[in-house]
Amino acid sequence: ERVLDFAEDFLDCTCESNPYCGHPERKFISYLLDLRAQGLSPEAMVDVMTADYMLYAYPGDLYSFLDDSVRTLEAVGEIARVDGREEEAQRADRRKRDLL
Repeated sequence: ERVLDFAEDFLDCTCESNPYCGHPERKFISYLLDLRAQGLSPEAMVDVMTADYMLYAYPGDLYSFLDDSVRTLEAVGEIARVDGREEEAQRADRRKRDLL
């Protein structure tokens, strides 16, 4: 049942090259970032992933993923500012705060 839930939630793309189109990965990344934005710690995120899909990850891996995400958002914000796109820079800053 949980495998079917996972497939429905992440592998339901209608692209011709599905599941190799990159959309499943993006959906899963969004899932993880949304869990963090809800205020869950990496340990709690692992618990939710396990409950939702019977997936397990090491909390340290999630810490690393979240750190990389914060660094990427910092870079996006700086590049947007240099390019004069303040609205996008502020959006990146808000998303970064959601992850901290």
